[in-house]
Amino acid sequence: MSMVIQSFDHLHDNRVLCYCADFEAHILHVDTRTEAGENVSVHFTGLLAHWFENVIRDNILFGMDEITVDGFFEQYKDLLGGAVSYGFPACCMRAIGEEQRVVMIQFLDYHNSKEIALLKKLEPDFRIFRFEKDRAAEDVQGAENDEALHKEIFNEIRNAFNFAKKIVDTGECEMLLLDGILECVEKGYLQESDLHEIIGKRPDFMDIILTGTILPAGIAEEAENIYQLVAEKEKE
Repeated sequence: MSMVIQSFDHLHDNRVLCYCADFEAHILHVDTRTEAGENVSVHFTGLLAHWFENVIRDNILFGMDEITVDGFFEQYKDLLGGAVSYGFPACCMRAIGEEQRVVMIQFLDYHNSKEIALLKKLEPDFRIFRFEKDRAAEDVQGAENDEALHKEIFNEIRNAFNFAKKIVDTGECEMLLLDGILECVEKGYLQESDLHEIIGKRPDFMDIILTGTILPAGIAEEAENIYQLVAEKEKE
């Protein structure tokens, strides 16, 4: 089955004059010019994200197609997979595209107000929650040596986890993303048994996604899918 819904052949080989992405209005506007000198504008609404590669003066459009949601995620799965660590999980994009409800609960994730502001634009289909105060990274790292701070963070994480259990019990979404929860197990704020408990209560229609840098062996055995993001090259 073809993934192409329709093609806009009149844009083939048009030169890109300018473009503007307005995230406040959810609009992407592109001005182009044909080989005959005719100006043609393209206006997209419902903008969530955009990606243009190697943008320079006199860029040429090879073409433009409207494709199915499944086709989009299949064709660009590598690109979208690399975006997970930037706060916009590709799996959640797909769920929203399939008109599913997504809830994201963040754990031990500080100073990301810009990312949260972007994700909140997707409400009510995508809801994001945090239960922890904003803290400096060095303060969080030193929590093991500060009993009062450790207890405060512990209580915040426990509140977040209890909220996650409520979401599972009530079946409020089709996808529940517990971002950073594996670090909570690593640092002793949660137990591995807590994760087994919430996974065990998952309704058949709900996907639960756990993220983090350390994966306990017991959770790995219970998981249906495991993905790992590895940087092949990083600037020093």
